[in-house]
Amino acid sequence: MPREAVMAIRRGMLLFRQGDVLGSLVEFDKAIELDTRQKAYLWQRGLSLYYVDRFEEGAEQFRIDVAQNPNDTEESIWCFLCEAQLYGVDEARKRFLELNAGCRDPRPVMREALSMFKDGGDPEKFATAFSNGQENEYFYASLYAGLYHEAQKEPEAAKVQIIAACRSPYGQKDAYVFCFVTMSIPIKTTGFAIAFTSSGSDGHRHCEDRRCSNPLFIIIPHH
Repeated sequence: MPREAVMAIRRGMLLFRQGDVLGSLVEFDKAIELDTRQKAYLWQRGLSLYYVDRFEEGAEQFRIDVAQNPNDTEESIWCFLCEAQLYGVDEARKRFLELNAGCRDPRPVMREALSMFKDGGDPEKFATAFSNGQENEYFYASLYAGLYHEAQKEPEAAKVQIIAACRSPYGQKDAYVFCFVTMSIPIKTTGFAIAFTSSGSDGHRHCEDRRCSNPLFIIIPHH
């Protein structure tokens, strides 16, 4: 991969993390211009497209990615999330992006999440089932329960679960492990933003939900 394309992707990831979603797209698109092969692997670009309401392009990005990696549970779910915004949940489920027949995500929480999005289910029961699990399981269960509510146009329930993911110990780790939640995620159907305020005396970032008023990481609200 050309070094310039690598640097563009890194800049895009950083900009997304800082809440500059449009800026991240500029960099991801620049990476593709520099090396067209990158489009088949840029799941990060799919997330950015989702959060600027470019759902058709986002779904296309995730479908391209899954064509390269047909065992990727989360990209299949994110394709569904994009298409649910375009066509509604029922139609998105008919279009559900199938993985390899033998695909079995090693993470129980993601196997259950995939089943819920594909076949329907109760996101609250799903989240509760992993509430006493490992840190990462609690994070992913809360995240995907919230996103399921979001797809169903249930904004208040979505907010509760996504904030829970944001506030979880795993969610507060300073890494690009799905930083669309841990560092910068709008809740699309409410106009609220989740943001981290400056670090407290305990050295950890503190998560708040509010209309953007001057958090350390400004998150673009949905208009």
